[in-house]
Amino acid sequence: MSENFVDGSASRPWYRCKWVWIIGLPVLVVLVSIAVHQYNQYQIQYQYNFHRPIEVTYEPWQVLDPGRAVENPLKFEVVQEGGGAVVEAGDLVQLTLQWRSAQRRDYDHKSDWWIWVGFRTEKETPFHSNDPRLVSAFVGLKEGEGVKFLESPRRNESAGNVYINPFGSYNYYAGSKSGHSDKSMAIPVPTGPQSGSMTVRIKKVFKGQLKYRTVHLYDGTWYESCTWWGGESRKVGCEIIKTPREGWVDEARYDGVSADGKKATFQYGPVETHKEKWTGGDMRGWPRDEWKKLPIGVQVE
Repeated sequence: MSENFVDGSASRPWYRCKWVWIIGLPVLVVLVSIAVHQYNQYQIQYQYNFHRPIEVTYEPWQVLDPGRAVENPLKFEVVQEGGGAVVEAGDLVQLTLQWRSAQRRDYDHKSDWWIWVGFRTEKETPFHSNDPRLVSAFVGLKEGEGVKFLESPRRNESAGNVYINPFGSYNYYAGSKSGHSDKSMAIPVPTGPQSGSMTVRIKKVFKGQLKYRTVHLYDGTWYESCTWWGGESRKVGCEIIKTPREGWVDEARYDGVSADGKKATFQYGPVETHKEKWTGGDMRGWPRDEWKKLPIGVQVE
């Protein structure tokens, strides 16, 4: 009698073969991971329309009232007499700083520092960020005069900061990629005989006005908003967006003249205004491009 030999492995289902799982499972895990990663990374929104024009409307320039000096400015000591122009509200003041250590060694800070003599707070205008008590202390001082501050407005070891830029938000400069400096210098107050001191000297006073204007941005063009998967290889779906894009930004400019006829100009913005909220899609590329066109820092001629 003959016997038929049957190999048991030949009739075994493929999914019961251990080599299929040993080799196939890791490959499957890798493929699923790649697919999930692509989905999470590339399922993004692309906005497109045919022209995307932005209508720009400039409102008239308006003078920003500097406000009034506070009644309790920071205390200071005059260490160098001056005889030039007197600092008044609304002036642009160029400063130099000299640090004297406890060992009576003098160090001159090479940069010129600026301060706009305005007393508005950040809540009132986006164009000011200095402490009103510090700024008020400069009113009445003369060009060439040097002072040493003796107290701090916040019970620390600084009377406040002066900046490379005379006004505007320090936080905005720090986060900006426009090339404008966020450099600042704290004015220390003496805390004892071994603490050293800093002399703040008024180098030049410019008389002029700080002006600002609001710029209205509008785009009423319909545009197509599409969702893509896997980069730009597969379009999942699109919809027509009919909501207009609308926004408001503020710009500021100071023009002043010194007693010897030199002119100083400083421009700031555009920055988003406090007055209105933006609606519709993003138009922040326009303000960024405009900001990059501005001269860096105060221009003196």
